[in-house]
Amino acid sequence: MAEHVTNGSGQTQFLCTKSIARRFGLSPSWFEKARCRGEGPPFYRISTKILYAVDEADNWMAQHRVSGRPGQ
Repeated sequence: MAEHVTNGSGQTQFLCTKSIARRFGLSPSWFEKARCRGEGPPFYRISTKILYAVDEADNWMAQHRVSGRPGQ
């Protein structure tokens, strides 16, 4: 499976499960389980292929940022 897929205009970049897992330092199985639970970044299912739009996945990750508090 190709790791990087772009649409015809080259604007949106998509990653497969293995590549998005590598990008965020998580296991592919974490993403597989998150899909089943309705958690994790938004994804596209085309037949049997699962793809993540890079910008959407990055936005999802940014929403989970936690700021440290003094004294912790």
